[in-house]
Amino acid sequence: MALPASGPISGSQIGTELGVSSPYSLHNMSLSASFSTPDAMSDFYSYSASFALDISCDGTTSLLACDLSMNCVAYANVMTPVNGTVFYDSSALTTIYDFSGYNGIFIKFNSFDNVTGTYKARIDTLSSAINNSPQSC
Repeated sequence: MALPASGPISGSQIGTELGVSSPYSLHNMSLSASFSTPDAMSDFYSYSASFALDISCDGTTSLLACDLSMNCVAYANVMTPVNGTVFYDSSALTTIYDFSGYNGIFIKFNSFDNVTGTYKARIDTLSSAINNSPQSC
C-alpha cells in the first residue's frame, strides 16, 4: 500500500512499506528504495514498494515444483515471499495475479534479489496468496 502523498510521514510508516523493522535509518531505507543522496523523508511521498519476482508459468505437485522453469513475472510487496504473501500482475499491486489456469497448486519462485534463493510454495488460486511456508528448492 502506497505511502501518503503529503503531510507528515514517519520512519515506521516507511519501514512498514519497505518491510524493515526498527531502529529506522533514513539512509538505509533510502538505499533500500534505490533513492540517491541526499536522503529526505519527502522522497517517500506516494512511494510504494513492489518487487518483480520470477515465477513458474504453471503449477504442479509439491514433489515436482522445484523442477519448474520460471519464465513469468509476478509482483509482491516483499523481496522474499512468505506464508500470506499475495502475488499481483503489475507493480501497482492492485490486481491479483491470475493462477486460475495453472495445472497444480505448487509454484516455484525466486527471491527479488535472485540471491536469497529459489523456493516452492502452495498457492491459493482464488486469493493468489501463498498458503504454506515456502520451502527452499
